[in-house]
Amino acid sequence: MTDILDLEDWNVVAKYIDGDDYLIEAEYTVLPKACTKCGNIGNLYKHGPKPIYIRDSPIRGRPVRILAHAQRFKCRECGGTFIQPLGGIHQDSRMTSRCVDFIQTQCLRQTFLHIAELVGCDDKTVRNLAGDYIGRLNAEYKPWLPEWLGIDETQIDGKLRCIITDVVNRLPIDMLPDRDKPSVTNWLWKFKDRAEVIRDIQRRKRSMRAFLIAKFGNTCRSCGGVYEDKDLLAARTKGPYFDDKPEEGMELLCSGCYVRFHTERTSGHSAPSTP
Repeated sequence: MTDILDLEDWNVVAKYIDGDDYLIEAEYTVLPKACTKCGNIGNLYKHGPKPIYIRDSPIRGRPVRILAHAQRFKCRECGGTFIQPLGGIHQDSRMTSRCVDFIQTQCLRQTFLHIAELVGCDDKTVRNLAGDYIGRLNAEYKPWLPEWLGIDETQIDGKLRCIITDVVNRLPIDMLPDRDKPSVTNWLWKFKDRAEVIRDIQRRKRSMRAFLIAKFGNTCRSCGGVYEDKDLLAARTKGPYFDDKPEEGMELLCSGCYVRFHTERTSGHSAPSTP
């Protein structure tokens, strides 16, 4: 007969539908040999059953609960009592390990509420397990510094985030919690062994700002601010930085309102700035 539970060393006692859940009564057949309190071996005796409800991954489109008939034990040596350790159960929650794996693999594809409905648990539990999983992924992920680095922004959850990309291969590399200068600086500091490249790019961008300001002025048409070249942001609209004509395809951004300083070379007209 097929074991519907399919957990090693577990025996199914009964199974039935309980409301929206699939309820499976089961027993864990491996009994402890040593006291979990004092470590003494061979001086244990049974001290009554302890029913425990455990969440499992969905079966046949229904949330699953396991009613585990766990056994309590008492130690003759220290007098301590403990519940029989259960195999295949996640140590930090009353869920099977495979249920936790199911939640963590689905959290990047489905909403937390949807996963909570599938499993039959609270969405806060899903959020906590997903947070642990994403934290491990972030710790394992190692960003790299490509030959051509792209820095852009996107809005997520009402906040602007900095997106760092590999321009040549068209791949996202990392996303920072904000677009502030300290965040970008700290990210670049991870690659301090390539500081010469970074300094060279910054030097060329400063010369481009100075060239454009000298030619087109430094007054923002949007907020009216007047800035020195160090206060303006140089943005690239096309081509690499290392051109024979660095002013080609360049524009300036006002650091006060982040509106473009249009130039006749980049926009084709001298209309007022637009966001």
